Amino acid sequence: MAYVIYQEGYVIYGYGQTKEEAINDASEWTDIDKDNLKETHEANHGDMVIEKITKKHLICLEAQSDVSEAFHCFCN
Repeated sequence: MAYVIYQEGYVIYGYGQTKEEAINDASEWTDIDKDNLKETHEANHGDMVIEKITKKHLICLEAQSDVSEAFHCFCN
């Protein structure tokens, strides 16, 4: 299992094999408050979300030159 961090309704900030890797990756682009990360089912527009993703999603993200706009990786 892997993880992705994104701002609901806006942009993907990072991903990783573990929660910590995803947080570290996202921290390169924005300030991450670990205590305020939401899960998908509890997120509102604009919230920062951490979500479990499959290996298929991770491979898709890793293939992108700009992961910030890689939401299409989650459409299949």
